[in-house]
Amino acid sequence: MRLTNRQTKEMKRLNKYLLLSNSLTIADEKEKKKKLAEKSKVILGMGNLLEGNFQFKNLRQQLIYAGYEIGPGEYLVRTILLAGILSGIIYLIMSSLLISAFSFFLGFVIRSFLLKRAIRIRNQLATQQLIQALGIMANSLRAGYSFLQVIKLISEESPKPLGKEFGKVIQNVNLGLSLEESFEQLKTSFNNPDLEMVLTSILIQRESGGDLSRLLESIQETMIGRMRVKDEVRTLTAQGRLSMWVIMFVPVGIALYLQVVNPDYFHLMFQHILGWVMIFMAISGVLLGWFIINKIVSIEV
Repeated sequence: MRLTNRQTKEMKRLNKYLLLSNSLTIADEKEKKKKLAEKSKVILGMGNLLEGNFQFKNLRQQLIYAGYEIGPGEYLVRTILLAGILSGIIYLIMSSLLISAFSFFLGFVIRSFLLKRAIRIRNQLATQQLIQALGIMANSLRAGYSFLQVIKLISEESPKPLGKEFGKVIQNVNLGLSLEESFEQLKTSFNNPDLEMVLTSILIQRESGGDLSRLLESIQETMIGRMRVKDEVRTLTAQGRLSMWVIMFVPVGIALYLQVVNPDYFHLMFQHILGWVMIFMAISGVLLGWFIINKIVSIEV
């Protein structure tokens, strides 16, 4: 009986500690969420201030192409913060204002590169999903589905980003917009000529009449052929694209290595006008080489 009482007391004590630890964990999570929400409100407020004073039509459209659900002002504020953090870290490591200022500028370049990369990846996903969607649309039309039922089916079956955007088409039609207006809004969500070709062909075919399922299959075959040619071109130009990035980053890497290993050796470049001229010529040569190789390997299909 004594052993049972002791076990009962220990169980009560353990339950007490568990409840206390759970309450502390929940309180910590709530505090973290509160701080994160406050930071997000500050960034959003600064972004709205920028948007109120400046117009960012081109940037706004690029953010839509990339699928970012933020405004241009908030995007710029986040970019400035990230560039400032990168610049501060570089200054703490290398104690050089010049390199720190360069890294601040580099933060904007990296952010712009990531935005363009997001646009490119989203377009590639949309093209791949569109090829599959065209086959589903053609088969569904032959099975007796109406065109709007087919669009709804694509919005439900296709993953993001295409399924989400086709879902917006259905929402716009239900709100009273015509199919032409809904398709025009869909075109502005992507920088994708294949999608524009498909939507334009569908609208023309609906006005002129004919076998829409056969048209969709024909477009699908054309897109598959183009995709195959693009993959072959990408494979053949892989070495050139690798050389482009090597030319871009190897000189920068060597400069950073010299700055860390032997700062006095590299600081001589900043103490004489000839060193500045050499740095300028080196940067110009790297950028020129990158630009020329990029033009050579960028083949439109």
